[in-house]
Amino acid sequence: MGSASGRVDIEVTAATNNGAKEQLQNIYGAQQIINLRKVREDGNSSPLPAGSSIWLIGIFSAGAAFLYLTPWVLMLIYGGLATWAGEKVTDQSLQEYTDTPDDTTTDNQHKKAMIVAAAALLFGGIGFIQGTFLHKDLMIKYDTTDQVEQIRQENNVR
Repeated sequence: MGSASGRVDIEVTAATNNGAKEQLQNIYGAQQIINLRKVREDGNSSPLPAGSSIWLIGIFSAGAAFLYLTPWVLMLIYGGLATWAGEKVTDQSLQEYTDTPDDTTTDNQHKKAMIVAAAALLFGGIGFIQGTFLHKDLMIKYDTTDQVEQIRQENNVR
């Protein structure tokens, strides 16, 4: 804000830019307002929305976890999807099965629970195997040890 004594930095609390301008003009008698900008409550005037850095860290971490833990991630995804599908097909959830007292469970409920568990184990294992193959493919793309050795040999020969 320009004044007779020079430029002055002032911070006001307002809902809009126009509200801040009005406050500067009415309260401080400002005649010239330069570089009016919004500052968040925490004092950070970053162009990224609040909390976006946490989301970026989360996305990066999830990507890194998938890259390095691919077999385990796919095992969990395949096993979870198989459990969900098995519960829909058998029309019995594992929660219902575990909540039923032992003396009142029927053979049919035991069979349904075994179908769900077998599907989860089978498809979880398939997911782990697929994840192992995918992990090896990803690591081969990023493995540069052969290139480094080749460059070392070329430099030692010359």
